[in-house]
Amino acid sequence: MLPLAIPAPVDAAAWGRRIRESFFPLELEPASAAGFAAEARLSVMPRCRIARVRASAHRVTMRPQSCRPLQRRQLKILWLLAGSARLRQNGVALDVPAGHWTVYEATQPYELSMSEGAECVAALCEMDDGGAFDELHAGLAGQVLPTEGGAAVVLAAVDAVNAAGERFSPASKAGTADFISSLLLQDLQFRQRCATATRRRTPEALLAEARRFVLLNLESPELSPDQIAAALNVCRRSLYLAFEPTGETPQALVQRLRLERCRDLLGRAPASSITEIALDHGFSDPAYFARLFRRRFGITPSQCRAGR
Repeated sequence: MLPLAIPAPVDAAAWGRRIRESFFPLELEPASAAGFAAEARLSVMPRCRIARVRASAHRVTMRPQSCRPLQRRQLKILWLLAGSARLRQNGVALDVPAGHWTVYEATQPYELSMSEGAECVAALCEMDDGGAFDELHAGLAGQVLPTEGGAAVVLAAVDAVNAAGERFSPASKAGTADFISSLLLQDLQFRQRCATATRRRTPEALLAEARRFVLLNLESPELSPDQIAAALNVCRRSLYLAFEPTGETPQALVQRLRLERCRDLLGRAPASSITEIALDHGFSDPAYFARLFRRRFGITPSQCRAGR
């Protein structure tokens, strides 16, 4: 992610006018009269506008009188990179922490409050009735989601497009909105498939399947929560929810079962060195493996092999 410069003191009224004229007709209200600092990078392209903003604490409001003259509905996709934000729309308040994203219709009245030092990337995209952005709004509005998967890829792409400015070709700019809608829509459809699959399984059944998969793949260096979720055809969140009652995360399960397998092999495979056994089970640093082993079992791998 390309950082902005440290926000410089600006005249809040002038900065607000710049946002209204270049990006969207929002009313800006700084949280403090003591001074306002802000930095923004804006890009306008067909059917889509992108902004990256870093600023002092403030609130922006989309008023009903500002909505009425707008001819096209706009979906706003907001990724929060730092700080926190609160969105109020249609009587509902959503808290957006750093590392998360949300969507909402920007051509309906709303209020967005940003904390001190908050930094965000926003994409404003034109909505067509029944189109991809309309479907995204129907499926995701009112949710605050972690920035992962397709949403993380889209964030990196739109931020790079914004940073490239005039160096980005007009033909490529024309396809930006389609790229955003296509990838986020695929993410939404995957999320919906995950929810359907999860409803068909109890958390206990999902947990048992996850444990079986881990045991069968302990020697795989790619073994991770994402791989487990993909193999079981559920989303990462559903996998972690199934693990919650155990007090153990998927990654902790992988580590524990790998350590237990290594302990068994230390007594049954004298031809293999301690380092070989560790490397074969995903521990790339033998010293780190030894520390984890001692913390888990109270003895070192060497003591375990010696039968102490």
